Amino acid sequence: MTSKLGRCVSVSLFALLLSVPAYAGPVLDLSFFALNLTENAQQFSFTLTQPYTLGPYDTLIHEYSSTVTDVDSSGSATVVPTNAFMSIPAIDGPDVSAAGLGSGCTPIDAPGFTDLPCDPFSSLTTSVGTLVNGVFSATVAFTLSGGDSISGNVHLELTNTQLPEPLSIVLLGTGIGAAALRRRVRRGPPLGGTLS
Repeated sequence: MTSKLGRCVSVSLFALLLSVPAYAGPVLDLSFFALNLTENAQQFSFTLTQPYTLGPYDTLIHEYSSTVTDVDSSGSATVVPTNAFMSIPAIDGPDVSAAGLGSGCTPIDAPGFTDLPCDPFSSLTTSVGTLVNGVFSATVAFTLSGGDSISGNVHLELTNTQLPEPLSIVLLGTGIGAAALRRRVRRGPPLGGTLS
């Protein structure tokens, strides 16, 4: 009987842990493509904004990568960031320059090259401070040489490195309750009573 009760309690606690939804912070994913059909360099800018809730958040994860294609078969392409970086995140308006990624490129290869890495995949984690609710965004801005194209991906994620306080208390209380129940089951029923 005791082992059945112990298994039942273990399964119940495991089910409780599985039923608690895992909380993922807000995510912004941006895929972009630009094709310059002119002979002259052109400036491009893409901005994607995403609201967030359930903050404040203390960590920003930024990932960026891009490839370039020589559409006009000249054997070269040039991608120059408009600002200090190709991709710059912003939280509630101001840029988070410390989290900028991408330096552009000037590849020279066989004429007509396709999907040559411009900015290989890179990732950066930065400490930030956010409001409870707000918006975060990514801006990709660059100048692209004539007759060329670029495509890329940006991933931004707001997270917390520490457990929220209410969750810590729930986990602690669940552990103490499970230990007390297990101890009671091992001792047996109280004197003059039965264990139900």
